[in-house]
Amino acid sequence: QQKKAAFRQEQAVERALVAAAEQWVSEAMCQVKLVCADPARTYQLTVTGLHSVDALDVLTAQLRELRFVRAVHERGFDKGSAQLEVEFLGPLRSLRRDVQTLEAIKLEVVSATARTLAVRCRG
Repeated sequence: QQKKAAFRQEQAVERALVAAAEQWVSEAMCQVKLVCADPARTYQLTVTGLHSVDALDVLTAQLRELRFVRAVHERGFDKGSAQLEVEFLGPLRSLRRDVQTLEAIKLEVVSATARTLAVRCRG
Protein backbone atom coordinates (compact mmCIF):
# COMPACT_ATOMS: atom_id res chain seq x y z
CA GLN A 1 0.00 0.00 0.00
CA GLN A 2 2.73 2.44 1.01
CA LYS A 3 4.72 1.69 -2.14
CA LYS A 4 1.64 2.34 -4.29
CA ALA A 5 0.91 5.61 -2.48
CA ALA A 6 4.53 6.73 -2.77
CA PHE A 7 4.57 5.82 -6.48
CA ARG A 8 1.35 7.77 -7.09
CA GLN A 9 2.77 10.75 -5.22
CA GLU A 10 5.95 10.61 -7.32
CA GLN A 11 3.84 10.48 -10.48
CA ALA A 12 1.81 13.47 -9.33
CA VAL A 13 4.96 15.46 -8.57
CA GLU A 14 6.46 14.52 -11.94
CA ARG A 15 3.29 15.53 -13.79
CA ALA A 16 3.18 18.86 -11.93
CA LEU A 17 6.83 19.54 -12.78
CA VAL A 18 6.29 18.68 -16.44
CA ALA A 19 3.23 20.95 -16.62
CA ALA A 20 5.11 23.82 -14.96
CA ALA A 21 8.07 23.35 -17.31
CA GLU A 22 5.81 23.30 -20.37
CA GLN A 23 4.11 26.51 -19.26
CA TRP A 24 7.45 28.20 -18.57
CA VAL A 25 8.82 27.19 -21.99
CA SER A 26 5.65 28.43 -23.69
CA GLU A 27 5.86 31.82 -21.96
CA ALA A 28 9.59 32.10 -22.65
CA MET A 29 9.03 31.35 -26.34
CA CYS A 30 6.39 34.07 -26.52
CA GLN A 31 8.91 36.52 -25.07
CA VAL A 32 11.57 35.41 -27.58
CA LYS A 33 9.13 35.79 -30.48
CA LEU A 34 8.20 39.29 -29.33
CA VAL A 35 11.83 40.36 -29.02
CA CYS A 36 12.67 39.01 -32.46
CA ALA A 37 9.52 40.19 -34.22
CA ASP A 38 9.03 43.60 -32.66
CA PRO A 39 12.08 45.41 -31.32
CA ALA A 40 11.56 47.79 -28.44
CA ARG A 41 10.63 51.37 -29.24
CA THR A 42 11.63 54.33 -27.13
CA TYR A 43 8.80 56.52 -25.86
CA GLN A 44 9.08 59.82 -24.00
CA LEU A 45 7.06 59.78 -20.79
CA THR A 46 6.33 63.03 -18.94
CA VAL A 47 5.00 62.56 -15.42
CA THR A 48 3.56 65.43 -13.38
CA GLY A 49 2.30 65.53 -9.81
CA LEU A 50 5.16 63.59 -8.24
CA HIS A 51 5.60 64.69 -4.62
CA SER A 52 9.23 63.63 -4.23
CA VAL A 53 12.21 61.89 -5.75
CA ASP A 54 11.22 58.83 -3.70
CA ALA A 55 7.90 58.74 -5.57
CA LEU A 56 9.86 58.87 -8.83
CA ASP A 57 11.97 55.93 -7.67
CA VAL A 58 8.82 53.93 -6.87
CA LEU A 59 7.35 54.81 -10.27
CA THR A 60 10.45 53.83 -12.24
CA ALA A 61 10.68 50.54 -10.32
CA GLN A 62 7.05 49.77 -11.13
CA LEU A 63 7.53 50.68 -14.78
CA ARG A 64 10.50 48.30 -14.99
CA GLU A 65 8.24 45.52 -13.69
CA LEU A 66 5.76 45.90 -16.56
CA ARG A 67 5.87 42.87 -18.84
CA PHE A 68 6.96 44.54 -22.08
CA VAL A 69 9.19 47.28 -20.65
CA ARG A 70 12.83 46.66 -21.52
CA ALA A 71 14.35 49.74 -19.83
CA VAL A 72 13.46 53.00 -18.10
CA HIS A 73 15.84 55.96 -18.20
CA GLU A 74 15.37 59.03 -16.01
CA ARG A 75 16.15 62.16 -18.03
CA GLY A 76 15.13 64.84 -15.55
CA PHE A 77 13.15 65.76 -12.46
CA ASP A 78 12.11 69.29 -11.48
CA LYS A 79 9.31 70.60 -9.27
CA GLY A 80 7.30 67.39 -9.28
CA SER A 81 7.69 66.75 -13.00
CA ALA A 82 9.81 63.94 -14.43
CA GLN A 83 11.04 63.19 -17.93
CA LEU A 84 11.54 59.50 -18.65
CA GLU A 85 12.45 57.40 -21.66
CA VAL A 86 10.76 54.02 -21.73
CA GLU A 87 11.93 51.23 -24.03
CA PHE A 88 8.76 49.23 -24.69
CA LEU A 89 7.89 46.26 -26.87
CA GLY A 90 4.68 47.29 -28.53
CA PRO A 91 2.63 50.25 -29.63
CA LEU A 92 2.05 53.37 -27.55
CA ARG A 93 -1.58 52.38 -26.91
CA SER A 94 -0.33 49.29 -25.05
CA LEU A 95 2.07 51.35 -22.94
CA ARG A 96 -0.74 53.84 -22.30
CA ARG A 97 -2.96 51.03 -21.06
CA ASP A 98 -0.23 49.43 -18.95
CA VAL A 99 0.82 52.60 -17.09
CA GLN A 100 -2.75 53.02 -15.90
CA THR A 101 -2.60 49.61 -14.17
CA LEU A 102 0.27 50.45 -11.81
CA GLU A 103 -0.58 49.81 -8.16
CA ALA A 104 1.68 51.96 -5.96
CA ILE A 105 1.32 55.15 -7.99
CA LYS A 106 -1.91 55.75 -9.86
CA LEU A 107 -1.47 57.54 -13.17
CA GLU A 108 -3.94 59.30 -15.43
CA VAL A 109 -3.11 59.81 -19.11
CA VAL A 110 -3.24 63.49 -20.04
CA SER A 111 -2.09 63.34 -23.67
CA ALA A 112 -0.41 61.09 -26.20
CA THR A 113 1.28 61.54 -29.57
CA ALA A 114 3.18 59.12 -31.80
CA ARG A 115 6.13 58.71 -29.41
CA THR A 116 5.19 60.70 -26.31
CA LEU A 117 2.91 60.10 -23.38
CA ALA A 118 2.02 62.64 -20.69
CA VAL A 119 0.56 61.40 -17.42
CA ARG A 120 -0.21 62.88 -14.02
CA CYS A 121 -0.26 61.26 -10.62
CA ARG A 122 -3.69 60.91 -9.04
CA GLY A 123 -3.86 61.50 -5.33
